Amino acid sequence: MFIVVCPNTVVSKLVYDWVAGAEVERPDGTTVIRPGRLDLFSNYEDGAAVGNDPYKRLKVALKADIDADAWATMHATTSRPFDEPDTGKVAVKVINDYGDEVMKVFEV
Repeated sequence: MFIVVCPNTVVSKLVYDWVAGAEVERPDGTTVIRPGRLDLFSNYEDGAAVGNDPYKRLKVALKADIDADAWATMHATTSRPFDEPDTGKVAVKVINDYGDEVMKVFEV
């Protein structure tokens, strides 16, 4: 994870387009896709937006494949069953599709 600090919004947009990619209009009016320079953060792949695979960024961040059926079982307000740990505590870690992580320890 990194943070880029820019002096103004114009520079910020240029950095964002360089990192994530952008659709650029040519002088003749046609639009071309310029892919991002950092694969993990690129919004374009093979000349198309990657928005049609909601798990793409998560797969890259986790460096693993995602079983959609198993993933669907986690869309709930209750935990999947597990044996109580000897410590009496569990750690819950959430990673969003941008790779941001947060963890909290709970008593069970």
